[in-house]
Amino acid sequence: MQSALARDAEHRRVAASRRSVETLFAALTAREREVCLLVSRGTLNKQVAFELGITEKTIKVHRAPVVD
Repeated sequence: MQSALARDAEHRRVAASRRSVETLFAALTAREREVCLLVSRGTLNKQVAFELGITEKTIKVHRAPVVD
């Protein structure tokens, strides 16, 4: 019984954390989400900028809400 309760508590914690991340991700602009996904794959700012056809400085601006 204790292990079932512990598993349930862990499942609820993980689900709450996932909902929190999904809510934050949904609050980003389309471009911020695009940049976030590319950066999360390990792509460098310079590479993201080239791929999206924008400057590296603009990538940093779009990345800021994700990092904060």
